Amino acid sequence: MTHKQQRAAQARCDAATPGEWLWRWPSGRNAPHLVHPRKGMLLVMDAVRLGMNAATVRFATRSPVDKGGIMSSAENYMPDASGKRPDYQEPSNHDMAFIAHARADLPLALAEIRRLEAQVEALKEAFSGACRDHEEVSDKLCSEITKLNAMEDEIEKLKEVLYRVQWGSEPGNCPDCGGLKGEAYTHAPDCKLAAALKGAMP
Repeated sequence: MTHKQQRAAQARCDAATPGEWLWRWPSGRNAPHLVHPRKGMLLVMDAVRLGMNAATVRFATRSPVDKGGIMSSAENYMPDASGKRPDYQEPSNHDMAFIAHARADLPLALAEIRRLEAQVEALKEAFSGACRDHEEVSDKLCSEITKLNAMEDEIEKLKEVLYRVQWGSEPGNCPDCGGLKGEAYTHAPDCKLAAALKGAMP
């Protein structure tokens, strides 16, 4: 359903007599008539005799000051009633136009609803898939972070062991820079062993 079709259908709906509409056939009436039951039995359409051998349907002409309106024969709302009139005309009565177009407007509206529902389902599925992917990535990331934290703990333990092996004995010389080991821990500025063990000393 195009935007132009939507706007036209909405305009016809807004201009027509408010709904809901129901067929009513009370006793004493020769034919049923279409009414809005919640507006003081507002009459939408009825049928009447037209002369001795014909009949017609009537619709209401309403105004802001006369919301009930005056019922008038359908032919009075056709723009051209001459003998050479076209077969198909757009009536000036809003209820007549609404009824005539409803058979096309409703299927278009239902098709548009189905199309939008399919889009919503596709978006929901895509969103669910993205959430699942995100959860998988998040779980893997958390697992890797846990492993890295465990590795850092192991490194610290190994550094502690290395410190105790290399520096826990009697005073002597650093095997890398030749500096003295012991309480002073004297190393050369570029000592690789001292740099590796930095932070592991108690």
